[in-house]
Amino acid sequence: KAGMAAVFLVSLLTVWNNFLLPLIFTRSPNSQMLTVVLSLFVGQYEVAWEDMAAAAVVTMLPPFLIALFFQRFLIRGMTLGAVK
Repeated sequence: KAGMAAVFLVSLLTVWNNFLLPLIFTRSPNSQMLTVVLSLFVGQYEVAWEDMAAAAVVTMLPPFLIALFFQRFLIRGMTLGAVK
């Protein structure tokens, strides 16, 4: 039960940090984060699924490319931290 509570708390904090705080504190459309911009594709009666999917792919590309480029260093760091 403690593990599930910890996962819930970490997930809640992650959602709060990645979506709700930028939604609350950024008023200008030019300074909004991509996660907030993705929510703009949801209307009252319809969802622009095609546009949302394209924007989600564009949102995922930079972290994916960075991880792909630095994969060698990431794996080395994880294996060094796992061995005493």
